Formats: sequence, C-alpha cells, structure tokens
Amino acid sequence: MPRTITRTFPHDTSSFTPTQVQPQVLLGFAMSAWASWSEHHLVSFPRLVREFGVGLVVVGAELHYLRPHGFFDADELSLVLGMRVHDSGRIVAGHVEYSSAGGPFARLFCPCRPVVLRDKSLAAEAVTLPEPILSRFAADEIRSEALDRQVPKSVAAFDDTPSQFEHETKLRILRHHCELADQWSFSQLPTLVNDAREAGLDGAPGPFAAVRGMGHASFELELVAPAYIYDECRVRTRGQTTSSGVTFVHDFYRCGGSGRRLATVVERFAAPARA
Repeated sequence: MPRTITRTFPHDTSSFTPTQVQPQVLLGFAMSAWASWSEHHLVSFPRLVREFGVGLVVVGAELHYLRPHGFFDADELSLVLGMRVHDSGRIVAGHVEYSSAGGPFARLFCPCRPVVLRDKSLAAEAVTLPEPILSRFAADEIRSEALDRQVPKSVAAFDDTPSQFEHETKLRILRHHCELADQWSFSQLPTLVNDAREAGLDGAPGPFAAVRGMGHASFELELVAPAYIYDECRVRTRGQTTSSGVTFVHDFYRCGGSGRRLATVVERFAAPARA
C-alpha cells in the first residue's frame, strides 16, 4: 500500500473567503505535507538539492472541490498525501485528499517533473528520476503509464463554445509570488489568477460579476515555462456561463521577447449549495 502522511490544520480566518477555504491555502498545505512525506519516506528537500542535485518542479495541479467547506463547518481540516512515480520516472505526483468532520471535501492531483540542478543558480534540466532517488520509492508507488494532461482537454471543451467574456491585463511577478529560485511558485498562481480575473469584472455582464459571491468548483493549472521575479506577464482571460456556474480560462504569456505561453489556468465557479 502506498505510504501516506496525514496533517491537520486548525481553521483560521485568513484561510477562508466567506464561501470556502481558498485554493492557494490548500495548495500551500499540500506543499507542506509533501515536504513532510519526503523527509519521512524519501529525503528532505534541502538534502535532495544539496546531496543529490535533484529538484522536483511542479508542472500542474488539479484541485477539485467535492462539497462546500466553510469556516464555520468544522474546527479543523486534515489532509492525507501520498506520492507516486509515473511514466517510468518522468513524473512524480502528489495525490491529496482534504477532509473535515463531514468527510472529504476536496482532492488534489499535482504532477512534478524531476530536474537536475546544475549550479548554485539552481538552473535546471529535466531528467528521469535518478536511481538513487527512485530506489527509495516502494514498488506499489511506481507506475509505468504516462499521465493524461487535463488542462488541454478542459480548454478544448471550453473552445467548443464561443467566449462570452474576454479581458486582457498585465501582471508583474513579485517577491511574494516566488520560491527559492526566484521563479513563481505554483501555490501562488491562484492569487495571480484572482488579480487577472478581478481586473476585468468591474462592468462585466451580471453572470460573470456574480462569481464574486461564488465558490470554486475546481482549479486546474498547467505550467509550461517559469516566470521569474519582476517579469511582466500578459494574461488573457476568457469566460463562459454554464448550467452549473461560470468557467474562466486564463493564459499567461511573457511580455516582450518571444511572448511565449507560460501557463494556462481553468477555473470553474459554482453558486453555494448549502442546506
């Protein structure tokens, strides 16, 4: 049976909106649990970098809310995290379930790409997970099959219907968005997405402005390339209403130079459905 670790976090007001626990909080909790799992079952993050010259770069996340979970619904929440190797060592993924007294309320799948760190600048090159690290995973934590990329499927489904809302804005990556290597942290993407979305909601048609009173149903992201501290990004946001709520697709592009796409985020909102 794959090894797991359980972490419990007491509710605090800074972790919640009026409708639910915030996506960036759940991603941050998962990152903390991942570090604990690695320290207990693999090797601590500092030793992974210092002694093995290996890092694990997050390339995506799929966060799905199973039911409403608000501040007053419980005193604390717990998560259970396990790690698995996929695609013959090309991907290491976290599988997380979040629960409270009422049972599971969210699940997260978070794939990472192994990289070799070449120097103190933490410049990285994608590799298959090196054997000294792979050998520390249990047999039932290693799978050979490749993983499907969910975000391209979600975008393709979105593109089947013309957008009803479009907006572009520019955002700068600042220190609080970044991690050790001075590039954006996946756990901060929800805050950047929120800034991009909010920039276009004033004066937007009613169904789109109404998301300010809704909770997330899901938050999916795919990271294609890093953005670095003080980089400026152009964000194209498109929206559609659905029978169950509102969906937005946000494409992040580098400003200047190649203008390449850096990330895509698909977020779905649903009106609260409390008893």
